[in-house]
Amino acid sequence: LGRDDFFCDDAKPMWGPKGRGDLQIMKLLGANTVRLYGNDPSLDHVDFLDYANLEGLSVIPGNGDAAFYGENCKGSGNYSCAEGVKDAYGGNLNKGFLKKVFKGGFYEKVGVYHESISMVIVVNEPELKFPSLDQPKSWAKLVATAIDGMLDAEDEAGVWNAAVENGTKPNFTATFSFAHCTKCGKFGNMPGMGQMWEVRNAMLHPEQYGIESKHDLS
Repeated sequence: LGRDDFFCDDAKPMWGPKGRGDLQIMKLLGANTVRLYGNDPSLDHVDFLDYANLEGLSVIPGNGDAAFYGENCKGSGNYSCAEGVKDAYGGNLNKGFLKKVFKGGFYEKVGVYHESISMVIVVNEPELKFPSLDQPKSWAKLVATAIDGMLDAEDEAGVWNAAVENGTKPNFTATFSFAHCTKCGKFGNMPGMGQMWEVRNAMLHPEQYGIESKHDLS
């Protein structure tokens, strides 16, 4: 499966009721949430989200790593990732993350998130690959600018007004390893805490990281 996307239609023999039935098994084991990893924003994810909701499972999807390989992000070493992530996340919003209604013979987005999505992971363990743990300003900038891009994608999709009127927007989060970040500004002696502090600091003080955001990240 391209980009490790296991919640697309091609993976239905694994998660669907007519195949291996992974989602049913998870529910029977007592799970209430499914966290996903890979993501191809060009593929549709409606059926997975609908079926997870039918089984009573919340879903936590996330951006795939390919969203960060663009010229202004990892490609240049600048790690200003808003543009590439905006494009990728905009694809996700159009391919199932936002609900659609059948109107006038066509399906039309209503600007409200699918009810199964409980939160969205901006990036998985950026400190281990963008570029490395000992360059915290780079990966903190990556996370902050990625969030800016995702908010931009939401704006273009009309999410904000619809969400206020008809529902709620899922929180954005980032996942980190338990590594000790000795180059982080604080909490370098505590597993994972330095990474959290560094990203928080980048969002509160973007000018310290060379960030020019469209949105108030604080």
